[in-house]
Amino acid sequence: LDRAEALFAQRGFSGTTIKDIGAEASVNSALIYYYFESKETLYQACIDRFIAQLGDLAQRRIEAATTPDDVVRGIVSAQAEMMTRRPHLPKLMVREMVDWEAAHAVRAIQELSERIFRRLIAAITEGQASGDYRADMAPHFAALSTIGQVAYFVLARPVVGVVLGRGPHGVSDDDVRAFAAHAADFATAALRAHRLPAYPADDQTEASSRHRGDAIPLSA
Repeated sequence: LDRAEALFAQRGFSGTTIKDIGAEASVNSALIYYYFESKETLYQACIDRFIAQLGDLAQRRIEAATTPDDVVRGIVSAQAEMMTRRPHLPKLMVREMVDWEAAHAVRAIQELSERIFRRLIAAITEGQASGDYRADMAPHFAALSTIGQVAYFVLARPVVGVVLGRGPHGVSDDDVRAFAAHAADFATAALRAHRLPAYPADDQTEASSRHRGDAIPLSA
C-alpha cells in the first residue's frame, strides 16, 4: 500500500501498473492480486487508508481538546502532520480530484466529515454560544476556511515556493508546520468575538453604531 500510494501519486492511476507496484514493493504481482482483485481496488484502498488515517489523527487531537480553540488547533496541526509525514499525499489528492473528480474519495470524505468536520462545526458553534466566537459567522463556512488554509498551502506547495521567492521546490516541511501554526492563530483570531471597549454612558450608542458599521449622522 505504501509503494502503491507513492506510485499513484507520482505517475497517476493510468500510468501505474500492478507490475510496477510489485517491483517497488519487492513482491510478485500475483501476491498483490491475492489481496486486491484489481488495480482499481488497490487504488481505492490507498485513498480510503490515508483519509481514515487523517481522521484518526485529527480525532485524537479533538478528544484531547478542552476548548473550541483546542479543537481548531488540533485539526489544523493534524493536517500538517499528515502531509509532512507522507509528502506525496497532496499530489495524490490533486490527481484524484482532477482525473476522477474525487469519485474514489466520496465515501471516505463523507465519513471524515462525520468524524471531524462536524466536530469542528460543533466547536465553533459552542464558541459562539459562549460568546467567545463571533455570532455573525456561518459555522460551516468558518470550518471550511479553517481547514482550507493548510490544504491550499500543501496542495499548491510549488506555487507557494515561487511566491515566496524560493522556487517550486523551496517549501520545506518546517515551513508547512510553521504555516499550520500561523493558520491556527489566524483562524482563532478571526473567530474571536471583539468586545466593545468601555465608553462613558453618553457615548455607548455612538460606539455601538461604529462597531456595527452604521452611518453616524453628521449632526451627531
